[in-house]
Amino acid sequence: MKSDTLRPPLVGVKMERIPDKVIIGDNPFIGVDHLDQSRSDAKRGSLTKERIRRTLETAFRSGASALMFSTHEEMGPVLEDFKSSVPEDGFGYYPLFPYAAKYARMATQRGAIGLAEELLVRLGFWGGLRVGAATGWGLLRKDPFRLLGAFTASEIDPFLRIISSKSLRAIVLHEVIVDLCLGLDESEPLRAYSDYVKDRYGVRVGIATRNFALLAQRIRDWNLEVDVIATPFNRIGFQMVPDRDTCVDALRQLPPGISVIAVGVLAAGLLEPRYALEYVREVPRVDAVALGTSRADHAEATFGFAAEILASKGVR
Repeated sequence: MKSDTLRPPLVGVKMERIPDKVIIGDNPFIGVDHLDQSRSDAKRGSLTKERIRRTLETAFRSGASALMFSTHEEMGPVLEDFKSSVPEDGFGYYPLFPYAAKYARMATQRGAIGLAEELLVRLGFWGGLRVGAATGWGLLRKDPFRLLGAFTASEIDPFLRIISSKSLRAIVLHEVIVDLCLGLDESEPLRAYSDYVKDRYGVRVGIATRNFALLAQRIRDWNLEVDVIATPFNRIGFQMVPDRDTCVDALRQLPPGISVIAVGVLAAGLLEPRYALEYVREVPRVDAVALGTSRADHAEATFGFAAEILASKGVR
């Protein structure tokens, strides 16, 4: 990746809040269903490249202005196929990394040590030479933040060969890492990640969590610099930890200037779109919603509702 394709680093500048209200989520395209995985597996056979592009185009025409996508290998061809359908400066992207299931599969196949060795090779710290093992493991122990930076670049940079860095709204760290740091009360990995994203890419620093109330507390305690948070908010409290009311209360304690993207708004399909979106409209401090669907007709209705309902709300 050539460095001149990246944005210049930020110099003490606080990023503005995100401009988007309605964001497309990619879960249906990569086979993720938080309620019934077998349901998603059954649908994937009919998800052709043409159908995915038609769904994305319909969502865009119906009011979506950005896409949040996982760094899944299958998303590269999807982005390549879709990028000509949207204006480069008028559509945004929120890459979410890492795609945790990929590393879970590697750990299952090779074990934890084998997974670590494979990562060191991929990140260029091992060079593929067994004699470099001591160097690789020494780096892991002594300079984990350099390793974190290399890992971030290895996940994000391949997609910047497809989409323009000018269209990056934020880079979002997956909850599998964020929530581990929260549970261990370890701020330094998140702080190092934040610094790296600002210095290398010059875009908003995003994190995802399933423990929003705890995250809001940690942000204050750690004085952590975060620009965007993606977290579940929905009418029935689905995946909201510890519960819906506590998470809504935590929103009011969030430092100003942080954008919040509500995910899981439809509660994995348990809620009818208009009913679900009318609730989110009333939640304070939510800037945007991320919604996923695998069908163009559903996209037209769902994203149309979302654009209509959120346009009538003072989301900020």
